[in-house]
Amino acid sequence: MGVLMKILAINGSPNKEGSTSKLIDAVISVCMKAGAECEKIYLGDYIIKCCSGCYKCIKGSECYQDDDFLHLKAKMIDADGIIIGSPFYNGKPAKHLKRLMDRLAVSSTYYQLFDDKYIVGLSTSAANDCKAVAKYCAKLGNTEFLGGGIASG
Repeated sequence: MGVLMKILAINGSPNKEGSTSKLIDAVISVCMKAGAECEKIYLGDYIIKCCSGCYKCIKGSECYQDDDFLHLKAKMIDADGIIIGSPFYNGKPAKHLKRLMDRLAVSSTYYQLFDDKYIVGLSTSAANDCKAVAKYCAKLGNTEFLGGGIASG
């Protein structure tokens, strides 16, 4: 039996082996049992600069910034499904995940490159309701057409 799906899991937490990582591992385990090929990346290993607002990407050019964004974007486009996890920090995702999402929002022309993807957003928190961050991750920002699943805990 061949690979059913290719899943990319993105740990957006600043803590590489923390609760978010463990939650992602639990979801990956289920995916692998179903036959999916899974790759987990730690966003902290990549350099993602803030969007400069030049909008060259919207005008058809690739982003001029010298960082790992285009590499990560290509990985996301290549995947059938994307798991995005972040802890809950005062109602917001971790800052380097937010930078990735901001860059995706602009360069993907309102996320059209992800229309056909299965997206799962995960979020963790010791004290707060973190569903808002999980929903943010599942929707790759504030768009409604991606849908996606959420898990928080």
